[in-house]
Amino acid sequence: MVSEAKKRANAKSDKKNTVGKYLKLTKSTDADIICWLNNIQEPFNSYVKRLIREDIKKNK
Repeated sequence: MVSEAKKRANAKSDKKNTVGKYLKLTKSTDADIICWLNNIQEPFNSYVKRLIREDIKKNK
C-alpha cells in the first residue's frame, strides 16, 4: 500500500516532469487501429514512442 505522502510526492513529480497526451479512437472508423493496438507485444507508451522516434529519424 502506498502512503498518502508518497502519492503526493508522485503527483508533484509527475506534474513537474511529465506531459500526458490523449488518443481518442472511434470504435466504428478506427476499429482496425484498436484491433492492432490490442495485439501489440510491447507496452502502448513504448510502442508509440518507438514509432514517433522512427518517424523523426526518417524525416530529419
